[in-house]
Amino acid sequence: HKSLLSLRLEVYEAEDAYFDLFNSLNSNDDYDIHCYREAQTGSRLKRRVCKTNYLVRLEAEATAEWVRASQAGASQSYLDPRARVRRLDAKVQEEMDKLAAERPEFLERLNEFSNKQQLYENERRKRCEGRMVLCRQ
Repeated sequence: HKSLLSLRLEVYEAEDAYFDLFNSLNSNDDYDIHCYREAQTGSRLKRRVCKTNYLVRLEAEATAEWVRASQAGASQSYLDPRARVRRLDAKVQEEMDKLAAERPEFLERLNEFSNKQQLYENERRKRCEGRMVLCRQ
């Protein structure tokens, strides 16, 4: 009988192993995925976030562009990067699908991650059913 915390840590370890293998096999370093703890704006609570290199870069570029546009007033427009992110996300998914079809070890890591994630979610639902507050079992 494992705690939910230890099950969640197993999910994180499996996810890290999956992304590490993806990062070593994919065709473009911009597609590499890294996970870390980050607090959302206006909060001190940190949560785990996984982002591609291109997303980190585009977020920084968009922030700088938004600041420039704000300082310039109405004379300059801000270009929202969401369409580019969606296109790049689709390319990353294509790369993952290709690797899963061609590399058995990649598919195995994906399955390990998916199985651990499903086990954690099932246990969390079962142990926390009907609770209105945080469940910590």
